[in-house]
Amino acid sequence: HTASVRSVQLVTASDDKSVKVWGVERKKFLYSLNRHTNWVRCARFSPDGRLVASCGDDRTVRLWDTSSRQCINIFTDYGG
Repeated sequence: HTASVRSVQLVTASDDKSVKVWGVERKKFLYSLNRHTNWVRCARFSPDGRLVASCGDDRTVRLWDTSSRQCINIFTDYGG
């Protein structure tokens, strides 16, 4: 990350607009998920590990497929 890290749970959310996934066994960075347009405040794995949910100051919640590393759904706050 190039800015403050906001959460850690084998997946990190950062002010650099990215989500990063880390490998505990190999103790290293695995890959980034980059589609947020503002700071990412939180990121969490689903209980089965197949999805990552992230939310940020771009007023979106994004669901990511960990196999394809693609954003599969976006929920947007259109309200105030």
